[in-house]
Amino acid sequence: MVIKKYKLECPICEELIRSSEMLSCFVFGLQTDLAKKGLCVSYPNVHSCSHCNYVYIDKTLNVDKTKVKKLLSTPSYQEFFMKYSNSDEDDFNKFKIIYEIYQYLEIDIYQQHLILLYSYYNGYSLKNLKYFINEIEKELTLYENHLLKGYPIDFYRGEYYRRIGEFNQAKELFEKLIKKEKENQAYLKIANFQLQLIAQKDRECRTIE
Repeated sequence: MVIKKYKLECPICEELIRSSEMLSCFVFGLQTDLAKKGLCVSYPNVHSCSHCNYVYIDKTLNVDKTKVKKLLSTPSYQEFFMKYSNSDEDDFNKFKIIYEIYQYLEIDIYQQHLILLYSYYNGYSLKNLKYFINEIEKELTLYENHLLKGYPIDFYRGEYYRRIGEFNQAKELFEKLIKKEKENQAYLKIANFQLQLIAQKDRECRTIE
């Protein structure tokens, strides 16, 4: 794994900030939650401005700077920022800050859900996976023909239900995926492996064999 450190301009206040980027990594598998397995991460680099407290992953995201600055100046945001950006705190998770910003700016719902998935991948907390799935299920009709990071949404839902021990619900989802995606060998491999885990009442996140 190779990390590069550099400086860049904050897209909101235009001050220089320090950041880092992973230039190379090693992947040897895929987990059942569809995260990469190896010396790597399954989420993008997060940039955080120490001058205005703006947190983002994509500086090209077209946002209303005036509206963002208004949000950044509120006491509630400042408190939220301190809670989730402090690496010494148990709640450290900058993707939660980005999600707050995306909600405020009414960014595309798929992008909001992707940030929630990254929030889960940030620390693999089942609590964050639960929140991600709960939000997804409020908008299920949007996902009929939409993939999230290349996978049908039911792969994530099935993983969640298996992990909390709702095996019948998880089995139903993966069996439905097998019927629907019967020509996609990559999908079938994952779904069939999940069915094996369900039969064993296995609630752990596993590496797909």
